[in-house]
Amino acid sequence: MRGGEKGAAGERQPPEGAKGAAFPTVSSLCSAILRRYFEVGPAKMAFNAHVHAGDEAMEGGDAEGALAAYDEAARLDPKSAEAHMGRGGALHRLGRDREALEALDAAVGLDRSHDALLLRGAVHAALSQPALAARDFGSAAAERPDSVEAHLGIGVACEEMGRHKRALAAVGRAIKISPGDPALRIARGRVLVNAGLPGGALAEFGAALRLDGSLAEAHAGRGSALLAAGRRKKALAAYSRAGRLDPGSAEAHLGRGIALYEVGRHGLALAALGRAAALDPGSATAGLYRGRALRGLGRREEALEELDAAVAADPGGAAAIVERAEILGEMGRHEEALEALDGAADQDRRDVCRARGTALSGLGRGKEAAAADAGAAQTGRAAGALRPSAARC
Repeated sequence: MRGGEKGAAGERQPPEGAKGAAFPTVSSLCSAILRRYFEVGPAKMAFNAHVHAGDEAMEGGDAEGALAAYDEAARLDPKSAEAHMGRGGALHRLGRDREALEALDAAVGLDRSHDALLLRGAVHAALSQPALAARDFGSAAAERPDSVEAHLGIGVACEEMGRHKRALAAVGRAIKISPGDPALRIARGRVLVNAGLPGGALAEFGAALRLDGSLAEAHAGRGSALLAAGRRKKALAAYSRAGRLDPGSAEAHLGRGIALYEVGRHGLALAALGRAAALDPGSATAGLYRGRALRGLGRREEALEELDAAVAADPGGAAAIVERAEILGEMGRHEEALEALDGAADQDRRDVCRARGTALSGLGRGKEAAAADAGAAQTGRAAGALRPSAARC
């Protein structure tokens, strides 16, 4: 009898040469499904089906469909950490992070698993809660010490809090676990730039590019390190390379615009910064440098509009406020300049003190201007500086 023919019992027989091999028949498959149905129960089977549907929807990019499926799974089994974690992931994908946090609190309360803690850390990070994010990433790392994602998460959260040494240590642990991952080298390079160590950052970005020379993010990072080191023309070349590799990179266009501004090419800077702003409309930095470029072109009123937008995007951001105050001073609007400076979150910065002194001097308030200038001379905190100062102006 040939393989696939029916025997006397009407059952399909295994092909020749497959004697003894598992060859399920229709009836055996039906029996297995029925056994599973009675062993697991209809409610559990329905629960599993909804979780599976949610997982497939998430993989397919359908967060709304995934949420509906996970909601039904959570309704069938309210004590399932898996269902609540699924809900949290779908809500996070939809940008509903407050609701996601509630779902993930429930998941972690039921099962402090690595994945639930990691996801909750990501949601805390999205909500600009770096201390809580670092706590969850740390707990995830304790659950699974070889988790690259957990150590990287700790590093990113610590960097958000300005704790550069801790950030470097955490990213270093991630690199030890996965030394061939260029994204980790890029992350370490960014921390080093922010810590004021552009030389070390260049080494990290170089290592990333040796692993993969086509990474636009690594070229852009290299540009940031070169810019921090004062090597503006080389920074411009690096950012330009990043923009060619990834024309949709807001970071590449932003960096190129800043580098062009720094070398005095204000018109080209304005164009590059415009592309960056179109890709990332909420960028306060793009608004700041567009304002600076317009000021360099003598277009003060337009510059003020850009700087107003930058201040709205980052209330209290001193750099845009100082730039705005300086332009107002150039236009003879010293009272407005002084009022604008009151909005700076950090009143101890050298540039804030200096701008205040200029505005007071313009108003003929010489003694107050001298006091502000003295404060500017004493304070150690300038734009972008990392060290604190006790001096006040």
